[in-house]
Amino acid sequence: MLVSGLVIHLEPDETRAREALARLGREASLELGESADWTRVPGVLETVDSRAGREAVQDLERWSGVAKIDVVFVGVDSNEGARPWT
Repeated sequence: MLVSGLVIHLEPDETRAREALARLGREASLELGESADWTRVPGVLETVDSRAGREAVQDLERWSGVAKIDVVFVGVDSNEGARPWT
């Protein structure tokens, strides 16, 4: 399993940002952390490999209310048998 640490930047429009945050919270592969500021939210994304991780981030960046996503960490949980180089 591939684990990615994210910083999710939300749009400045608070209504759209809060709607995006609620939708992000329902994503099964994404765990959100606590944020002191609603415009940036930490998250952990779990995917089967790097291709799935890239596709998931690209998909999330297209959501209304999401301005951009910084991938700040990528690691492999070797106990899960991930394929990081596909």
